[in-house]
Amino acid sequence: MIVLYIGLQVLGFYLLYNSSQRARVWSDAISRWFQARRTLAKVCGVAFLLASFALFAMRDGLGAGIMEAVVVLMVVGSTMVLLCPLNPRAH
Repeated sequence: MIVLYIGLQVLGFYLLYNSSQRARVWSDAISRWFQARRTLAKVCGVAFLLASFALFAMRDGLGAGIMEAVVVLMVVGSTMVLLCPLNPRAH
């Protein structure tokens, strides 16, 4: 189940990262589709992150769940910020 929670955070952070104008994003069809629909990407990204935070809180309790979700979000965010610009297909 924790893989689902982390997957929601990865997807939510990627959607928020992809909706940024300054980010170098991949040039695949899904990324271009979300670049064209920035508002939808931001709403979906925040919804996925909130769902993940709620699931972590239900799993481990309020304090520990939110702390665990924040730590996972920091790991996911820093990894994505470091690795996404290294893609050779990024424009």
